[in-house]
Amino acid sequence: YGARPENSPTLRGYPESEDRLQKLVRKYFDSGRIKPVSEMVAEVERVGRDLILPEGIIGNRSKNAEMTYYFVANLTFNAQPNAICDFRISGYQPEIWDPETGERYPAKNWQSKDGRTRVAVDFSPADSFFVVFKKPTKSRGKSTPPEAFASVVDLSEDWTVQFDPKWGVAEEQAFPSLALWNTSSIDDVKFYSGTAVYKKKFKFSPKRGKKYRLDLGKVHYIARVELNGKTFPNQWKPPFVSDVTDALKKGENTLEVSVTSVWKNRLIGDTLLSDKVKRKGYSGMVTELPEWVTDPSQIPADRKPRTFLIYQPYRDSKELPAEEIEKQLAPSGLAGPVEIYSTQVVPVR
Repeated sequence: YGARPENSPTLRGYPESEDRLQKLVRKYFDSGRIKPVSEMVAEVERVGRDLILPEGIIGNRSKNAEMTYYFVANLTFNAQPNAICDFRISGYQPEIWDPETGERYPAKNWQSKDGRTRVAVDFSPADSFFVVFKKPTKSRGKSTPPEAFASVVDLSEDWTVQFDPKWGVAEEQAFPSLALWNTSSIDDVKFYSGTAVYKKKFKFSPKRGKKYRLDLGKVHYIARVELNGKTFPNQWKPPFVSDVTDALKKGENTLEVSVTSVWKNRLIGDTLLSDKVKRKGYSGMVTELPEWVTDPSQIPADRKPRTFLIYQPYRDSKELPAEEIEKQLAPSGLAGPVEIYSTQVVPVR
């Protein structure tokens, strides 16, 4: 498709160049090999869009000698279950390939009609998949009943938490109920940045034929689960869910959850030790180092600082009081609720 040229854009070689141009116009435009731009929209509508996706989902198409595949991604931090992705391809069994876990499985719900295949994809927040069309099939689709979830045990109470003594409190802390570190009355917990390990034992009796999932609820910000010695992949976004069917055992179970927070709270905590540091400007740039930076004997006895910033972004020239600075603390730790869910396939009615 293109606009029909009327004359040459240059006078070079005129008038012979004009004759050559008109010969090309007759060859390509008069013959219909190049069609008017006005016909392109109708042709695109006839062929159909290659990929039709819900709002917030993007994707693109690739192809090699073995397969046609689409990369689809959820750009939002909201879950989009059963998002209908419509592809201009048919005659193949759609497969879902998870780039994060490496898992590959046939699509559970899909329909092929009029040269297109519609696939239901379950997107968690910021999730992405490859939808692969590789294996030819005469099937026109598949429908799989949804799974029903039911909470069977709440594990939100009676935890112990071990912080890294180099960066926080040395003694193991008891958490009768889950609470964020930044709300603690202990400074080396409140301002802790790093990884802490939650530990808990609980009794359980798995039932044959059911699947079990451990849901950590809200986590700030990265988690790794270990159940009875089996370690699961790191999780950095919701839902913080692990399939623990094969790890659960009858009787006593040992659960460990390693949670990693962000660096911000450590910097804020150590900023509060610099109450008498001389600064200037809105950025709080330090003009004179505190004594405890150069002389370890001057380190405050009530709380040991781990860092010191020449540039202190969490306080300004207005000399904010400590309670105002602490309002900038990021939520940290395991908030929960922590529950085990059983799943069982139920028929759709």
